[in-house]
Amino acid sequence: MARGVDARPAFVLKSHAGEADVTKLERIEQDVEKLSSKELAEFRKWFHAYDAALWDQQLERDVRSGKLERLRQQAVAEHQDQRTREL
Repeated sequence: MARGVDARPAFVLKSHAGEADVTKLERIEQDVEKLSSKELAEFRKWFHAYDAALWDQQLERDVRSGKLERLRQQAVAEHQDQRTREL
């Protein structure tokens, strides 16, 4: 390794006041464990909405790119062949 070059992954945090290096994920886990019940409930609510929004964005990208076209065609064909049932 070249002198003065830090080859650690970008997600590793620098040491703080003599603490051992900790990954971002480990730091987040530690911080979440310190939340009060109320704060944890608020975090859960926020994270659920955040995660759902990311999933929606990914689904929209997949639809636009045509990744789901084969599945759409299959579902339409099954419905036309009366191989589906009302939920």
